[in-house]
Amino acid sequence: MKRNNWTNFRIFIAVLSLLALLFSILGVFSSLVNPVEITFFYYFGLVLTVTLCADLIFLIIWICLRNWQLAAVMLCAILMNYYFIGNMFRLSFEESSVPKDLRVISYNVHSFYGARMERAYGVGRMVTEEDPDILCFQEYAKGNDTLISGLFKQLPYYEQRGEFAVFSKFPITFTDVVLFDDSKFGFMITDIDFYGNPIRVISAHLQTTGVNTSFSQYKQHGSVALAWAGSSFNYLIQYRSMQMEQLKATVDTASIPLVLCADLNDTPASYGYRELRKSLHDDFQSCGKGYASTYLGIIGLMRIDYVMYDDNFKALRRKAIKLKNSDHRPVILDLKYLPDVF
Repeated sequence: MKRNNWTNFRIFIAVLSLLALLFSILGVFSSLVNPVEITFFYYFGLVLTVTLCADLIFLIIWICLRNWQLAAVMLCAILMNYYFIGNMFRLSFEESSVPKDLRVISYNVHSFYGARMERAYGVGRMVTEEDPDILCFQEYAKGNDTLISGLFKQLPYYEQRGEFAVFSKFPITFTDVVLFDDSKFGFMITDIDFYGNPIRVISAHLQTTGVNTSFSQYKQHGSVALAWAGSSFNYLIQYRSMQMEQLKATVDTASIPLVLCADLNDTPASYGYRELRKSLHDDFQSCGKGYASTYLGIIGLMRIDYVMYDDNFKALRRKAIKLKNSDHRPVILDLKYLPDVF
């Protein structure tokens, strides 16, 4: 009887292992296939972190059981997602000592959780401690000006359009905002005079998934709302991908050095992220440490906030601080400006 139980257990683990392998393979395609054409693969990219954790667990199990064939299969399942892993997890034991030229912070402040004063003061303390040269807010609601008045005196130049706000130590020479069709989402373009040299900073916020809204409606209306949410979720995924194309087109037409501060609402497993990386460097992949989470929801597994930059900069140091002032972490990046301006 015990032998049969042990055999059944091994079969059960083998089935789960092969299921994890299938999810890993489909996860690879999530960054290669445009969801506007096929949405199916996108969902496997969303759960890719969990899938890879399962792969690792099964790898350890099969090594302990000395089943080298299945251990090799699970190792392949992990390695085939090297692109995603490199943009989510990074071991680094050295930190650059090169002096920075610019410190940039990108932060979705979530309207300071309903314009609460204590949240705004928490952000103010973070800004004072980190002393950025350029600060980009997303979800900066109307009325927040009064809330944060006087908090950022070290950043005298300021522009706000829609839900976007940019604070700077350097003069702002141009500002424009682009909103996507029938949407509050979009991006703000700001040109900054950096010691006589123009730098373009784009602060972007792309379409949300609507997951929180869907759960709320499900509690109220049950399975009917759940069915609606499924079709809506597909639409929002495709819509966000089209927004990403428009953002990338704007990035590609920039004729001056460019930094992108963005809440993309997409992970590094997405097609849109991979396309954007063809034009820009990634903050975490360049100099991050540990695990790259930027969103505090979903037990902190997801990375959806970024500071990207073009070839005119070199990333030196990067961190994402866990604060209680928003459901996002601020992404802080030190940059070296490569053209000689001093």
